[in-house]
Amino acid sequence: MSKTKRVVGILACVAAFSGVVGCDWIAQRELRVGESTETEVRKMMGQPNQVWEEADGRRVLEFARGPAGQETYMVTIGADGRYTGMVNVLVDAYFDRVGAGMTRQALLRLLGKPTERVRLEAKNVDVWSWRHRSSDGRDEMFHVYFDAQGRVARTARGPDERSINVQ
Repeated sequence: MSKTKRVVGILACVAAFSGVVGCDWIAQRELRVGESTETEVRKMMGQPNQVWEEADGRRVLEFARGPAGQETYMVTIGADGRYTGMVNVLVDAYFDRVGAGMTRQALLRLLGKPTERVRLEAKNVDVWSWRHRSSDGRDEMFHVYFDAQGRVARTARGPDERSINVQ
């Protein structure tokens, strides 16, 4: 067996055993802008958590890789049914767009399904959190606090408790 075939075989095994994360890695390399179809995207990435219909006919497929995953991919399908791109939204550029007064629906559209949802009864607030990898490689949580009207009141960042004291 050639070295190339062996490497491809190993990568296929790793992808198969690592679940959807492996499929995402493959999809990012195999999907072709303007050529690949929504059916091909779903075959590679699985069933989306949510499908967002845009006014211009585009569809955005949400692939949240939680609760253990640190990515949420938004995959855009053009009005013609062809793949136009993929982006991981659990990064600083998207967190920076979250602002006071934002609705839950707008937040879901921006960041996708949260890793955790917690109700703090004593304070009458809900907190949604997303697990992610920071730009400097640390495992973190991005938290969004909602006021009593269900709008974003504030945000916070902190370490992912799963990574604390891990050796």
